[in-house]
Amino acid sequence: MVESEPTDRDGVRRALAGIDIAFLGLGSSLQQVEVEQGFIDVDAETSLPHLVELSAAGAPSDGVASVLRWRAAIESHIAASGVPSRRQSGVRLISCRYISLVATRYRGRKNP
Repeated sequence: MVESEPTDRDGVRRALAGIDIAFLGLGSSLQQVEVEQGFIDVDAETSLPHLVELSAAGAPSDGVASVLRWRAAIESHIAASGVPSRRQSGVRLISCRYISLVATRYRGRKNP
């Protein structure tokens, strides 16, 4: 296991060594665009096979909410980087985890 801050490019590079898929899902902050774009740049440098990004699908670059503009800038950076990727909506991800947890929790019980 390799631990690294997402702002430490050398640490991210070490963490990505031998990895086939990375998940990018940092919380919203004023530094989000800079931090995530730096992570994406290292992904491109290391030829990461696939990146899954937690996103707001179709975030507009001229959106009223700053978080949507940030997401649009990050998605644009991923597209320009050439890193194979897909976006994962937070709602869908949370829903799938909830369903999975419920299914696991009650598996084998007669009366949940």
